[in-house]
Amino acid sequence: MRLGIVVTLAAAVVTLASGCSDDDSSSKHADHRASSGADSSNGDKAFNGAPKVKSPLDTTAYQKDPCKVLSSEQLKTAGLTGPGTSVSTPEPSCLWKVPNASGNTGGTLTITFLTNALPHEGIGSLYGSHAYQAFKVFEPFDIQGYPAVVYDLRKDDRNKGQCKLAVGVTDEIAYEVKNSLDAPSTPGYADSCSGAKKAAEAALTTMKSGT
Repeated sequence: MRLGIVVTLAAAVVTLASGCSDDDSSSKHADHRASSGADSSNGDKAFNGAPKVKSPLDTTAYQKDPCKVLSSEQLKTAGLTGPGTSVSTPEPSCLWKVPNASGNTGGTLTITFLTNALPHEGIGSLYGSHAYQAFKVFEPFDIQGYPAVVYDLRKDDRNKGQCKLAVGVTDEIAYEVKNSLDAPSTPGYADSCSGAKKAAEAALTTMKSGT
């Protein structure tokens, strides 16, 4: 009789412990969902706490032909050599050459549509990555009212010809501008983000106009 009581009590303890464990697990998952910021309807915030894009742009045509984002006149103003070279793998992008002081190729500037950012979080994917593993460079700003961020995961080489930034055109899609300059003789080498921002703004102007 005493053995039966012990077994019954042990079973009750296991059941109670199991129930508490499930509740704790559910609570943890709920807390994770609540803190992930994945609800794009949350006021002025989009995915992972990124600013919402208040005037989304249809970039379908530019994703099909990314070199269209910069006109020949804009290329001259940005100091780029055209025409650009279109690349569709793994994401739609266009690459232009940057001439150095001698007129030879001194680097490249690339614009890429970040269509593969999962789960289609646009610029929010960078905010999520930064929250998970702090980037060496992460400086939000805006271009013509559109959310943007200068970023680099591992190092800050902005004064050595290297700059990456992204601009959100919808809450789900962003485009990246990467300025990669080879040597100090290339104009803009010591302030590579200046050229990247000029190109980003020119591209945004084109996409807003729909030309």
